[in-house]
Amino acid sequence: MRIQRKRHNSHLHSIVFVHGLTGNREATWTGIKNDVKCFWPRDLLATDLPFVRIVSWGYDADVVNFEMFGKVSANSMTHHAKNLCLDLTKFREASETFHRPIVFVAHSLGGLICKTVRTLTSEDEDSRDIADALYGIIFMGTPHKGSDFATWGEFLRRWLGRVKQTNTKLLKELEKNAEPLAELQDRFQKFLRLQEQHKTNIQIVCFLEELPELGLKRKIVLDESSIMRGYASYSIPATHSGMTKYSEPGDVGYMRLKSFLKSWTEIMGTGRQSERQKPKEQESAAVSLQIH
Repeated sequence: MRIQRKRHNSHLHSIVFVHGLTGNREATWTGIKNDVKCFWPRDLLATDLPFVRIVSWGYDADVVNFEMFGKVSANSMTHHAKNLCLDLTKFREASETFHRPIVFVAHSLGGLICKTVRTLTSEDEDSRDIADALYGIIFMGTPHKGSDFATWGEFLRRWLGRVKQTNTKLLKELEKNAEPLAELQDRFQKFLRLQEQHKTNIQIVCFLEELPELGLKRKIVLDESSIMRGYASYSIPATHSGMTKYSEPGDVGYMRLKSFLKSWTEIMGTGRQSERQKPKEQESAAVSLQIH
């Protein structure tokens, strides 16, 4: 696990970024303009929300590893979710911030991992602690009902499978109407209904891609798959891979995303969760976690 420290401050809440298929803990969230890179969780959001700790979590999410004879993680979404819980728990223990409320910002497959986190409450203590601390999730191009990208990924697997390893198990979980994905959606919906009964709802917002992916002439995740019934959904004028890349504060996608994060952090700051243990002042505002 690698931690990149940006600056010191006192922070009440955590925003955790989780990338998607073939993504990266920094590249997924980095926009480029005039050859200048902007890792916006650090370069923009940490300034706009100074009292929030920002974490970018990384994992191996390649459908096909494009490095010659490379190997791909054999983890399924459940194992990725457990690893996320473990990493966050250890990080929170080290900083003595066990009860800090958490918001996930998740792209594509990352959204499924975050949904899995919330269904693992009976699995182990680490999963329960993280699930109980969850305040909200922003889904960005998450295939709640499957994704046509699986068809394209299957093509890549067959084409390159002779010399490169493929995470077939993970790919199958993403195939449209695949049983594991349907089971995950069912478990998550049951959790949401239970939360509603106890008036402890987590906040959920879905963002859709507006533009077709370059070279494919179609969207990676269709609109009907990107939404969750009963929850707000909005669009970002970008492709599936571009909807998470911002280079300046005025980018439409960034302004829409920030508006929800700002609102949620203000609510958390005045609600019961802000009364829990506050973090040490030496914690950094933006960190990056990566499992090697």
